[in-house]
Amino acid sequence: MPNLTVKDKSREYTHQIDGDRCTIGRGTTNTIPVEDAKASKEHCEVVRRGDRWKLVDLESKNGTKVNGTYKNTAWLEHDDEIAIGAARIRFGVGGARRSETVQAAAAGAGAGHGSARAEAEYAYDDDYDEGSRYRSDDGAEKFLKYGGFTLGVVLILLIVGYYARRASDDPYNVALLEHAEKLIAQGDYPGAIDYLESKVDDSGAGYHNVLRRIEELRDRAPVVAQQEREDEAEILVNRLAMKEKYYHQGKTRTTSPEEILEICEELKTKYADTDAARGAKRHWPGWFAGKVPERAVDYIAGDAKLRRDWDDTVRRADEYRREDRFLQAIETITRFVSVREALMNPGDLARYESFRDQKVRVYERLAESAYYKRDRIARGLVKSRRYDEGVKQFKQVIDRFGMDKYVRKAQAEIAKIKALKKKRQAGG
Repeated sequence: MPNLTVKDKSREYTHQIDGDRCTIGRGTTNTIPVEDAKASKEHCEVVRRGDRWKLVDLESKNGTKVNGTYKNTAWLEHDDEIAIGAARIRFGVGGARRSETVQAAAAGAGAGHGSARAEAEYAYDDDYDEGSRYRSDDGAEKFLKYGGFTLGVVLILLIVGYYARRASDDPYNVALLEHAEKLIAQGDYPGAIDYLESKVDDSGAGYHNVLRRIEELRDRAPVVAQQEREDEAEILVNRLAMKEKYYHQGKTRTTSPEEILEICEELKTKYADTDAARGAKRHWPGWFAGKVPERAVDYIAGDAKLRRDWDDTVRRADEYRREDRFLQAIETITRFVSVREALMNPGDLARYESFRDQKVRVYERLAESAYYKRDRIARGLVKSRRYDEGVKQFKQVIDRFGMDKYVRKAQAEIAKIKALKKKRQAGG
């Protein structure tokens, strides 16, 4: 009778298989309970199949190894080792050796049992794995071996086919295509098309390849030509920008109005359909209309004086602001622009109006902050019954700020303080 020698975490013993089935697992209801954390409750079983014994994994979580290889099912021979986690179970058939079990299986098959013979034939096939979830490493090795060989054969066939096709083309047409590619590399798409159309041999092999290439070049040539025109126009626009800058700086030795007008005329007539020319026309409409603008160098001196006057005005306004005379500071800044409005060009007027509005907003914020600071001081003085000093804070607002909004607020606060003082004096 077959037996199973069990060696697990805490014991080692031999179990004699009496029936046709022996279950192995962590559960105590199994024929052979195994003490191992990786063992499932019902892990596997050893069952009789005719004269043979077979291991069947019962969908265990961690799988079952037979002689070091994961198996879902496996025919057992004498001295096979079953591994469940760290537990080891050795299958034995009485005192028989491994070769004797093979001979016994062969003898049973030779007695005329066709099914037993069939089982004996595939039972010893090392690669047989009936529905196994665990494949041996031999499968991966064979896949790499034969897959790599197949891939190499396919690449060789592709390379041979490519050169065979090249060899089948007419050498004359092949030479035409090679020369055309040189012209294309130089940017001469029209020349390449004319060359191929005039030289192609319509009776030779590869004629259709030449025709296909001609169609591709015809589709590509307009795009390339337009891009070349864009690049040329961009170069002219860059020259125009440089010349226009030099002109306004008064560098008459390096540029002249006539040069700028010539560049604009060339952009208008030769490159009118390019994005670069359209953008230049929007940026310099005067030049493109043939009008020569006044040079910036002619009014630089006047602009410098205007800037100095503005700086002086801002200094005077800031002095008023430090004395809390905010209305005078705002009027000083406003007067600067109103007095010079008729004398300034539109660009200067817009710039200094922006400066004025910015400074006015700053002074208004400072006035508000200064008022509420005096308001807090006055309230503290009134709380300590220093009424006259609190009134003095608001009188300074009236005398210095000069702004109607804060004057009205200060007058109202003075009236409140005086009423509170009178009330407290009457109450003793």
